[in-house]
Amino acid sequence: MPYSHLLGAKASKLDRCKCGARVALNKPDRKASAVPWQCLRCGSIFLAAPQRRDGSEFHGGIRRADFNAIYEQQAAWFDLTPSRLSEEDIAQLRNCTDCVELPDHELRQAQRYAVSVPLTVIALDERFSIAGPPTLAYSIDVSAGGMALLYPDPSNAPLYAIEVIDAALKLPPVILRPVRCSRLGHGYAIAGEFICRVDY
Repeated sequence: MPYSHLLGAKASKLDRCKCGARVALNKPDRKASAVPWQCLRCGSIFLAAPQRRDGSEFHGGIRRADFNAIYEQQAAWFDLTPSRLSEEDIAQLRNCTDCVELPDHELRQAQRYAVSVPLTVIALDERFSIAGPPTLAYSIDVSAGGMALLYPDPSNAPLYAIEVIDAALKLPPVILRPVRCSRLGHGYAIAGEFICRVDY
């Protein structure tokens, strides 16, 4: 087996929680969606893929978590009327966020669609662990490769979990990696690329 392949496999593993406990997770990607997991020692929530051993999921140091509980704890601050989107806007959002199988070479060529919809955005650290409470943001545009959003603060997290607030739209949560951040009015425009979907 080539050394580069071993290095890539090692780089994809998440073996430690921030509390130091050993966990058995992999970084999610377009072929392995993120799933919520909880550290058995400190309770930290990860959005990651499980490791497999002998063809089966291995759950060392973690247990499945309920991602909805993250939002339920913050329910009091959400009192928004969902944006009224056209059927065309809804169809474009569904097409663009269904990106698990999209080849990498198509990402930069994907067409952007201007769509404004309220979002919950949760900062993640480099371990794909939740690093803060949900924050309200709005989409600016979306493509099959990523999206831009209006966020109240400058981008200071390596990753964000993003979910459309209007559950009636039935859009999957996604993980976004910021690539650009610029001032826009009283907030910041953060543009990023999709890493994967979140399944829960």
